[in-house]
Amino acid sequence: NTEASGGEGGEGGVPEPCELEAIEGVLTDELKMLQETNSSLQREMECVELQLCRATQQNTGMEAQMEEMAQLHKVEREVSQRREQDFVNSIAQLTSQVADLTSTNIALEREVEGVRLQLQSSDKELCGVRE
Repeated sequence: NTEASGGEGGEGGVPEPCELEAIEGVLTDELKMLQETNSSLQREMECVELQLCRATQQNTGMEAQMEEMAQLHKVEREVSQRREQDFVNSIAQLTSQVADLTSTNIALEREVEGVRLQLQSSDKELCGVRE
């Protein structure tokens, strides 16, 4: 009753007891609905918090995996660089050995040539003595 609650019913604008009971019933119903909504929102919030917690854990796990992958990549790169350096060092060492062997070979060839000349010279001397 809008007219009654407007102050026209009862003495001096005070609502009648039946009007108060009706208002109390409406407010009680609204309170119950608000409490149910509040409970529902709290359950939703708990679900969202749980989802957030799970997402955070997954994110942390993914960050750890990414860090592991970065470390593995770094180690692979270092190993690759070491292998390349070892290969370059091996080539340098082999090149040096080839140069040493070439020098030794040239020296031996000169020595052999010298011995050959001595033998020819000795041969000529021996042949000259025989005649």
